[in-house]
Amino acid sequence: MDYSQYTLEKTGYLKEEFRLFHINDRTDREFSYHYHDFHKIIVFLSGKVTYHIEGKAYHLKPRDILLVSQGAIHKPEIDPSVPYERYIFWIRDDLSMQELNTCFQKATDRSLTLSVLILLFKNISVIFCVNLKIP
Repeated sequence: MDYSQYTLEKTGYLKEEFRLFHINDRTDREFSYHYHDFHKIIVFLSGKVTYHIEGKAYHLKPRDILLVSQGAIHKPEIDPSVPYERYIFWIRDDLSMQELNTCFQKATDRSLTLSVLILLFKNISVIFCVNLKIP
């Protein structure tokens, strides 16, 4: 997809090794195409959302896990008539395995639970376990 007709901006700033959010809201905000300097994982729980990533549209269903690589051009299209619930996990590209282990220990300490995922971000393979309670 040719993005030259869009003004692309870097959004979200990750000063820590990772961040985990749980968000349940309604928004009528229109998002523009943007990118991040970190990877983003979205665990979709409910709502009506289409994610546009690098020219492809993904119509999300409950319990879908969406992987957005660092630098990938994307935007969500959200139906504001229904609540949009999701977990969002931001993770730096340069985390070491020790830092990842610390990340998952913190997730465990917060009583959050899920299983091992194998994520392929461009040429980087990362294996980790995100702990989320998914209804």
